[in-house]
Amino acid sequence: MFSRDKLFNRAGIPGQLVWGYLGILIFMMGDGVEQGWLSPYLIGRGLAIEQSAMLFTVYGVTIAIASWFSGVLTDSYGPRKTMLAGILLYIAGTAGFVGLGLPGVNFPVMLATYAVRGFGYPLFAYSFLVWIMYRSPKNRLSTAAGWFWFVFTGGLNVFGAYYSSWAIQRLGYLDTLWTSIFWVALGAFFALGLNRDRWVGSAGGSGKLNELKKALRSCGGSLGCCFAGSCGSSIRPHNLRSWYSCRSIWKSMASGRAAGCRSGGRSLRRISSVT
Repeated sequence: MFSRDKLFNRAGIPGQLVWGYLGILIFMMGDGVEQGWLSPYLIGRGLAIEQSAMLFTVYGVTIAIASWFSGVLTDSYGPRKTMLAGILLYIAGTAGFVGLGLPGVNFPVMLATYAVRGFGYPLFAYSFLVWIMYRSPKNRLSTAAGWFWFVFTGGLNVFGAYYSSWAIQRLGYLDTLWTSIFWVALGAFFALGLNRDRWVGSAGGSGKLNELKKALRSCGGSLGCCFAGSCGSSIRPHNLRSWYSCRSIWKSMASGRAAGCRSGGRSLRRISSVT
């Protein structure tokens, strides 16, 4: 009898984690509902383009911090607890951002709550990636990781964007953002509820705290190595910088309110004419 697990294993997906892959797809769909429209919407509500850029900058900083902690916390406390922390932070941040910050366009509240929201998906999704690394056979590890990035990107940039284009017309902007909580909760149900795989890689007892302290102490040394001589470690940040730093500006230009960007374009043209 050809079992379901064998079928997924042959495709490169660890059979015992297949529900987790589906959960990541749905979770990232919920996280991606504001892709493509949040920045022009905020500017249309009266937010300055500089404030919009600052909002996404702080959001990116928390994502970077949470991305590093996802591996540390998974090694110390296991993926289930780390993923649960991610979903709770995401829900808390989204509720504060949509319920308290957006109605009155309260920028300090929006800044704080959107930052909290940024801790959510790295702790949830990247902790599951560590889980995949532990549970996949060495000869199928790259394929299993490839499937992770397939569902991650498909949920964030494909299904999330498509769903928001449908939901905004029927629910409006704020209610569309509220529905993201439903989708991430559904994804967590699949990834943590239906996924019955047992984690055996974390430290036990007081060793958890010791492992966490050791990882924190090594953080400075790791950053030093990056600055000392590893050019390769800077490639990915430079590649992403051009996309994420310009994304809010591109969206704002599309909304017809990016006066600062247009004046910047005129300045660049004047510089180019001189040179």
